Amino acid sequence: MPWVPEELLFAWGRGRENKYISSQLNKRNPSSGSLMFPELLNKPKRHTESNIRANWLINAILKTTDSKFNKLEKGMQMRALEGALFMIGYKVKGE
Repeated sequence: MPWVPEELLFAWGRGRENKYISSQLNKRNPSSGSLMFPELLNKPKRHTESNIRANWLINAILKTTDSKFNKLEKGMQMRALEGALFMIGYKVKGE
């Protein structure tokens, strides 16, 4: 049975929908079958841990790939990639 490694077990948030959407139907919920991700549910520790893991992952991606983000000033690379991923989230929500 597949499972999500602890390092990639990011919590997800519901967003600000106009109407209630169950966790199972929410497009922000990446869970599928046995691959289950926790919901943030106003838990600061979970939110902090997910942010730290996300920063580790973004840093590793920048160090091991040759992307356009690597051509930016060193101090802007992580923030630019983070911003791009954030904007992709809007597309996921809208579909």
